[in-house]
Amino acid sequence: MLRTSLIFLLLVSMHSFAQGCNDSPFMSSTGQDGKKTGLFVKPNTFDGALAWEIGESDPPLPINAAVLIAQNWANGFYSRFDSVAVSSISINLVSDCAPRAGSHWVYIFSLAPVIDGNRLYGARYMVGVTMGSNIIEPEDFEN
Repeated sequence: MLRTSLIFLLLVSMHSFAQGCNDSPFMSSTGQDGKKTGLFVKPNTFDGALAWEIGESDPPLPINAAVLIAQNWANGFYSRFDSVAVSSISINLVSDCAPRAGSHWVYIFSLAPVIDGNRLYGARYMVGVTMGSNIIEPEDFEN
């Protein structure tokens, strides 16, 4: 009986943990129009990603490879624009929702779509790339 209760409690806890991770973005921004955009961890977000500790070695996914992945994705996702430029890059630790032990780092790209030679800057133009080369697409959300 105690064993069954512990298993049930563990399953409920795991579901609540996963639910909270899927509902809250690990990175978000609000545009001038008040629309919120965020990057969310999904069940398969870190598939193929190696755990990595900053400062111990170079990242498993080199920055130049991450840039190419982000640019290829952005040119398709934002196809209504002439092109999409990378305006900044950061590398962020995502640990609260990581599905297995270890630290998972994500490249976060701020993007600037280009139309008629002019760059458009806005908080909602972003994308994440995991160390396993997976894309984390921005999603609009409400509180």
